[in-house]
Amino acid sequence: MASLAITMQRPHALHSALNLSSELGWLPAAQNGSAREAGGGWQQAATFAGSEDVQNFFELEEGLQAWQRLLMGTYANSDGSTTTTTTAGRQQTLYYPYTWDVRQFREGSVSELLVSFGPDGRLCGFELTLPEDEAGHTIPHDHARQIAEATAQAAPWEVDLGLFERAESSHVKQLGGRTDHTFTYERAGLRLGREGEGRFQLTLVVGGDRLTQLTYSVKIPETFQRRFAEMRSYNTTIASVATIFMALFFILIGYGVGLFYLMRQGWVIWKPALAAGVFVGFLLLLSSINEYPLTWMEYDTAESASTFMVTNLLNSLATFVGASIWFFLSYMAAESLTRRAFPDHPQLWRFWEAAHTPAILGRVVSGYMLVSVFFAYEVGLYFFCQRKLGWWVPSSVHEHPDILATVFPWVSSIALSLQAGSWEECCFRAVPLSIAALVGRRFNKRGLCVAVAMVVQAVIFGAAHANYPSMPSWARLVELIIPSLMFGGVYLQYGLVPSIVLHFVFDVVWFALPLFASPSRFDQTLVILCALAPLWLVLAKRFMLKGSAHISNAAPPLNRDWKPPVTHGNGAEAAAAAARRQLPRRVTLVRVPPSVVVLVVVLAAAGLGVWAYGHGFPAPASDAPTLHVTRAQAIALAKSELLARYANSDPHSDAETNDPHSDGRVDIRNVVERWYVIATVDEGDCGEAEGAFVWETTAGDDRREAYGRVAAVGFLEPPQWRVRFVQFDVHEPDVAARAERYAVAVTPLDADAGVRRVAHRLPESSLGANLSRDAAQLIARRHARRLVGHDKNDKNDDDGLVLVSSSSERLPNRVDWLFTFAARPAIGAVELAQGEPRVAVNVSGDAVTDHRRLVHLPEEWRRERQNAEATLDVVRFACTALVVMAFGAAVVVALVQWSTAGAIDHRVFARVYGLLLVVFVLTWLNNFPTAVEARLDTSQPLYNQLLVRAGVGLLKSALLPFGLALVLAHLHHLRHHATDDAPPARALDLPSPAAKALLGGLVGVAWGGLTYGARKLALHHLLYADDDADPTPSCPSFAPLATYVPALDVALASLRTLFTTGLVFLLITTTADRFVGLDRSRRRLVALLAAMVVGGAALEGASMEASATDPLRDWALPSLLFGLPLFALYAVALSKDRGLVPALAAALTLLDAGREALFAAHPGAVLGFALSVTSGRPHHPPMDLRPPTPDPHRENNGGRRTTHQERLIATRACVSCRVCGDVERPIVQGIRSCLLLV
Repeated sequence: MASLAITMQRPHALHSALNLSSELGWLPAAQNGSAREAGGGWQQAATFAGSEDVQNFFELEEGLQAWQRLLMGTYANSDGSTTTTTTAGRQQTLYYPYTWDVRQFREGSVSELLVSFGPDGRLCGFELTLPEDEAGHTIPHDHARQIAEATAQAAPWEVDLGLFERAESSHVKQLGGRTDHTFTYERAGLRLGREGEGRFQLTLVVGGDRLTQLTYSVKIPETFQRRFAEMRSYNTTIASVATIFMALFFILIGYGVGLFYLMRQGWVIWKPALAAGVFVGFLLLLSSINEYPLTWMEYDTAESASTFMVTNLLNSLATFVGASIWFFLSYMAAESLTRRAFPDHPQLWRFWEAAHTPAILGRVVSGYMLVSVFFAYEVGLYFFCQRKLGWWVPSSVHEHPDILATVFPWVSSIALSLQAGSWEECCFRAVPLSIAALVGRRFNKRGLCVAVAMVVQAVIFGAAHANYPSMPSWARLVELIIPSLMFGGVYLQYGLVPSIVLHFVFDVVWFALPLFASPSRFDQTLVILCALAPLWLVLAKRFMLKGSAHISNAAPPLNRDWKPPVTHGNGAEAAAAAARRQLPRRVTLVRVPPSVVVLVVVLAAAGLGVWAYGHGFPAPASDAPTLHVTRAQAIALAKSELLARYANSDPHSDAETNDPHSDGRVDIRNVVERWYVIATVDEGDCGEAEGAFVWETTAGDDRREAYGRVAAVGFLEPPQWRVRFVQFDVHEPDVAARAERYAVAVTPLDADAGVRRVAHRLPESSLGANLSRDAAQLIARRHARRLVGHDKNDKNDDDGLVLVSSSSERLPNRVDWLFTFAARPAIGAVELAQGEPRVAVNVSGDAVTDHRRLVHLPEEWRRERQNAEATLDVVRFACTALVVMAFGAAVVVALVQWSTAGAIDHRVFARVYGLLLVVFVLTWLNNFPTAVEARLDTSQPLYNQLLVRAGVGLLKSALLPFGLALVLAHLHHLRHHATDDAPPARALDLPSPAAKALLGGLVGVAWGGLTYGARKLALHHLLYADDDADPTPSCPSFAPLATYVPALDVALASLRTLFTTGLVFLLITTTADRFVGLDRSRRRLVALLAAMVVGGAALEGASMEASATDPLRDWALPSLLFGLPLFALYAVALSKDRGLVPALAAALTLLDAGREALFAAHPGAVLGFALSVTSGRPHHPPMDLRPPTPDPHRENNGGRRTTHQERLIATRACVSCRVCGDVERPIVQGIRSCLLLV
């Protein structure tokens, strides 16, 4: 712990910032107001913040004592003096690690102000943000520097610039005509870090002709950042591996398998667990609401305030729902397993009933008394390890004023402590130790099993907490093994009560330390009272029973006293009910007139025609070029380009192609042959903001042509391969050197593959030249001229390039520059109604190392789009939450029905899960380049990253198919077996399953095509009032190209879509059938229609793409045009026969895959579609969810072999020409059915 003296409090900081803004005229005059309402429409927010990066840098590079001196303002200079230097009667402090940051902002306004104060109240910086189109002066560089230095040395800043030296400078010409200049200064003679590459910096910004920014900072060298990332990777790897093992053994086996079997045996008590889970979830909801005043520091004024608040509210509600469900499952599993495994423990859910007993009192008091033991252990361990073994753990300050900005400062520490203490004891102690005890009892090895489980849970518990920064990486693992063993011992001997109380109070003390360093006595009192809540309950119960003779010798009810409840009715009735659930459902056949078949064929033809016309069949219009370059070809082209560019280059021949490493210090052949190659696909700007901007701001019928011209001259990124050559620890042990990489962009040019861009990223410590601005600009301009079509030997000064901005970065051994030029229409680019084509060139030393052609987006357009996307994110979040909750509810119902009533078809579950498991695992393996390789960080060990990502990816690939297969198997059972309240099943009277599959496919084509046509027509005429041009550019998907086998990825995606689409329609029809039943009243049908519209809106919103216009409008109408046809589909077809769903889902899946096949944007698109057609057959056995034939003896009887008596009954039913007592069928078909059954 580090001490920090804070003399300024939040109200003083808010008031000082408001007065300063008014005095200096930074923002329009504001009247004094409340903490948030600063008057004049301006609002205020404040936070007391520090930089963890700076703290880690100082503690690891300079030492803990240096960090503490920096906190106190006495950090030593190179000459031994301190940073609190008096010059000309003024005190100069280098840097405040912790500052009060006060933000003054207004909704919809780009202009905003951020003022910083030190803990002692001293003004230490400000930043005024101005709109890019605000008018202002354009003054020379030297004049701007004079203004900056004069203002900084004057009151109220009084900066002593004699302590600093000039380091970097930059300028930007804004669209409003104003030029902003940035000047960076470094503290002279003071170097930080082991290599001396760290700096104290001062940044001054002049916007037009006034100072708009003065900030102090610490420049942290890249070398340290990469070393720290490498160190942290070991922390995260240990924690990630532990989390995977926890998920497998404690959650899947403990929660899943344990609850499954306990539920079958009637040992689960769920109501108290639900109440406890909701209570903890509610506390976390309050903790989330607590942070509301601080969230305004993150508010983006481009968004509406209402959208921002709704987003926070939805996040809080999601936290409440998710936490309540999670803790409900945790408490239910832990308590049920404990009650089954440890009969001598007191019953947890009868705590209040037994709170007066000495046993409960002793357990509660012992939990409080053990807190001191655990604190003594922690303090002693760190005292020894830090001083003797050199361990490092980041220090923290006693005081944190932000805690007083919350609505209820005491809630956060209580809520976090209760959820952590209770859940960790349930998950890490109760579940594994109880299962071990049960398994040991079964095999007569109870002691051995419990001992093994004790060690395993201690290791996993300690490793799961290793994600905190520490050195060595296993420090937290070693630290927590002994406490975990002690927690486990307390649980084994006394149960969950003392271990939860101990863990809860221990965490409260740590979390509430900043609160006890504040002056809020009321909140401190509440924390103490809440931390003593278990003891208050015990004392209250004893007080209520004061004088009773049974208090001293009363005993709590033990787990052995609890017995599973007896099912009502005798065993024969229960067996009969179970037998009825396994009987085939009665079936009512629905005749299909020939005229209906003809109508379906006509509608399917019309739907297919509408779909084909809407997609531009046979030659769909794509606004992105095709990319018929395979992975191997792209890598070969990239290697050839690197060899051609760098192998024989002369360092003095041409600066624009020169490279700092072309002088032989790095062998390019070694790079090409031995470095790790990562090839990914960038889909370009077609679907991004730049493409949308060019499309929207190009008016008239020539929109597509104008868009194509802008793309043709290279200012819109086309689809391309990004081939990177990088090094990991297996290639280069020096983590700093691994920052170097080469990146090559391979894209189609004139129908042939070509190289668009080569980038060389150098480490900060690499050697290079220290060029002046003019010399570096000359190199950059020469390169930019070549990019926009001018020959490098062309001496014409009128090249259409106008310098917009330049910035420099002084590195230890070179100076890097970034120049941005505006490309005028004279170069052949399309003149845009808004925005500006630009070229950015990076110069490292004296070499061009990267470039980019881009379209600069106006700030106003960017903010409008950002606001629209924020609104869309709210819609997406709410809709996705509804979809996830619906699927989660279906999984829970299926699990409960499986465990209690056996209501699942095991054969269907095994077949579907086996197929989906293969599909998802193959998908992950095939997507390895994008799912794993593209996310690898060269600063972290390669195998650590591969291990973690492989474990997480395979675990996800196994869990989602399990849920899908479980729900499908349960729906199959409901469809084919009778229940007490289920109406007779309805089935179309068709001659064969093939006929049903054909009819279902035709229905799917008709519904999918006509729905697509109606939506497209509505979008054009009702939303955009334009039936000639699309509202957005047409962009095919290039994502499959990034996989190892693109055609396989397309086919696997179609299979996943087939199963999920089928599941959605089956859930909808099953729920609708149960809701409507035999009562098809108008009220129920209207309610069903409303429910389907809401469900359609949720599905539409969850998959909605970005929109820069009106997201609510763009979501509402398509949702309506999805929900209404869905109701019509159910009423006309699916309510008559649910067996149409597989073929219907297959048809919709193929229509979706057919769009990409029409574009044929990449190799594998057409072949993948062909594979989808063959793999997505509607009669595939795992998807064979057709309704039962009218013969009960054709059922599979739940997967068991039929008995002789059942075959006899079936034969009699066939001979009597009766099926289920209500439908007549020919005797021959009945005999054939009997043969099939046998």
